[in-house]
Amino acid sequence: MNTNSLAIDRTHQNEQLLQKVAKFILVILPPIVYLAYIQKYALNLPKMDDYDAILLFLNNYVKAPDFSEKFRLLLSLHNEHRILFARLIFLADYYIRGQFNFLDVIFVNYSILVLIYFLCISFARRVLPGRGFWVPFVAGVCLFTI
Repeated sequence: MNTNSLAIDRTHQNEQLLQKVAKFILVILPPIVYLAYIQKYALNLPKMDDYDAILLFLNNYVKAPDFSEKFRLLLSLHNEHRILFARLIFLADYYIRGQFNFLDVIFVNYSILVLIYFLCISFARRVLPGRGFWVPFVAGVCLFTI
């Protein structure tokens, strides 16, 4: 091989590396921007249905006289659906901190969203080999749009 072909191969490898780095940055940019937004603007205040979905539930749960009442409260309807997983997160936060903090729930929800995002990335790589960049990028823009 001559030096020209080696230089061309090295240039091609550098271009491929640069493309991979650019794709990686574009894929991780939406969750990072969203996290920065949360850190700057999130407040430890209830909003809309947080009063009855969280605060009223925690009040009733703590005052419940026995296990059966607590279990009933966990499985009770909120509007027309059950929010068992969310209530377990509320209780965990309440018992870990000794008080409820809305910021903790915001960051737990963010973590779940990031987990869903990485599942989308994993799925896209398996189903669309070679084109797995566009699905995660579009999913990231959609999931982390404010």
